Order: sequence, then C-alpha cells, then structure tokens
Amino acid sequence: MLAFPSKKTCARLFYGRRKEKFGNGTMKKNRKKSRPGYYYDQSAVIPFLRRNGKIKILLITNRKRRKWIFPKGIIETDMSPAASAAKEAGEEAGITGAVYEECAGSYRYKKWGGVCTVQVFPMRIEKVLQNWPESDIRDRIWVGVEEAKFFLDLPQIEEIIHRAAPLIYANGKLHRNSVRCCDRERIEKEGAYHVGKN
Repeated sequence: MLAFPSKKTCARLFYGRRKEKFGNGTMKKNRKKSRPGYYYDQSAVIPFLRRNGKIKILLITNRKRRKWIFPKGIIETDMSPAASAAKEAGEEAGITGAVYEECAGSYRYKKWGGVCTVQVFPMRIEKVLQNWPESDIRDRIWVGVEEAKFFLDLPQIEEIIHRAAPLIYANGKLHRNSVRCCDRERIEKEGAYHVGKN
C-alpha cells in the first residue's frame, strides 16, 4: 500500500522550498530596487480650460485605472520641471497648452522603495486630442475646481488647488520655454479640437 504524505507535510515541504527559493520574500523585495536619484524628482500639471465662463480641470486615471490623478512624470534631465510636465500631459492626457511659470505646490508619495516629490504647475489647455499616445490605458474626466479635491487621493491637494486658483482664474505669467505636448502634424492627424477663449 502506498503511503502519501499528509497535507501538513506537503505544506512544510512547499513552504521550505519557497523559503529556499525566495528567501522569505527577500528576492521579491530586491526586485523593487531603488531607481536613479532623478526618478524621484517629478512634475505635474493642473490642466484647466474655461467653458461657458466656468473653469474645468482635466483629470486622468493612472495606468491601472484605479485612481484619478494629474498628468505627471519624471522630470527630464534636459528640461525644466514645467516643460517636462507639459510633455507628460501630451503623452498621458492628450492635451497641449501653456504651463504657468509659478509652481502651485508639491506633494510626495512612495514608489520604488523611496519617496517621490512632485512639483505641480497650472496649465492652460489650448488643444485636446481625441486620440493620444496613452488613450488605451487612461480615462479622462472634466471636473470643477472645487470638485477636483474629492477625486484626488492626495493629502496636500486642497492646499495646492487653493494656491493654484489665483493663477487659474487670472492671467498668470506663462512659461514661454515650455515644450508643447504634441506637434502640430499629430494634432491635425489625430483629430484635436481647439479650445477657444470663452
């Protein structure tokens, strides 16, 4: 008669092999190695436009479509924070526009085994693409200035929006050196609509 090991014995053998293979999770932790220092310096935009006399802010989902966020990304080494944020806005949200020179604030979040610091700049939208590079993995939503804080899971968001409000409602100084999010040929090819002044 064949003797089969008990469930408890099987569990011990299985766990022992996992422990030997993964080192009690150490291998998994090692996969999350820290990135180069500049990865933790990021910038974002608060994209807004004026529709029928009302200010609307554009939010996008993260890659997993679980959270609403501002378009953001790692600051390119050859760009200013504002210009880099404008570039990310084109890739992630499919918008072009002008980024205000004054930073509205910053927030931090944990990633890659460290803490990322994100500078936030208001951005006046000029064109909106119907198709954009990350349209397959992100959604967009338009919200009011005061509504935005209820969609964003950021502890400092209320203060950032409060600081950005005067720049959004007034004509702030534009960041003239900011890179346009998408080139004109792509805008015309992919069917953008121009945002007029209301």
